[in-house]
Amino acid sequence: MTQAIPQLMKTRARWSLGKRIAAGYGAMSPATYDHATATVYERARIARHRRRLLRLAFEAMRFHPMLSMLGIRTALRDTVLSPETDEKTTVKAGAQVLPLLLGAMHDPESFRQPERFCPHRNRVEDHLHFGAGPHECVGRRMAEIQLEEITYALFNDPRVQKKPPKCGRIKYSGPAVTDLKFREC
Repeated sequence: MTQAIPQLMKTRARWSLGKRIAAGYGAMSPATYDHATATVYERARIARHRRRLLRLAFEAMRFHPMLSMLGIRTALRDTVLSPETDEKTTVKAGAQVLPLLLGAMHDPESFRQPERFCPHRNRVEDHLHFGAGPHECVGRRMAEIQLEEITYALFNDPRVQKKPPKCGRIKYSGPAVTDLKFREC
């Protein structure tokens, strides 16, 4: 998520969208969050808001996935890749393959206009951040809850704001976010 935060803060429109989604999530009454006392309607409403937060986080992570590639997989059947292009390739059953997430998440057949940031275009399940099928990450749901809460906190905390751009060279090392600041309220 640390690498996705700059994507979320890249434009004023993204920042405004995140603020609106977080405000909707935070505006619900405390009773709504209590699964034992919340009505079916309230539970559905909170699920919608949480999904919006997660879709926002996943779309930002699509530009900077936590893993650029998944572990080696074995093709279960013959598969033709890029069948209508000059790069047509057949992967034979039993072949070892190394899935590249960044490439997959910018595939125009899966993501229309893949260079465009659009958290509304796909279902959360269309993203490959946690793998899929029998190799899906067992901690996926716990990580999704953390992503929802981090995204909510980022957009809900009034002290978080984007620093104005600096002139000159920017020194950067490591995955830490360098363009956040907290202001005193």
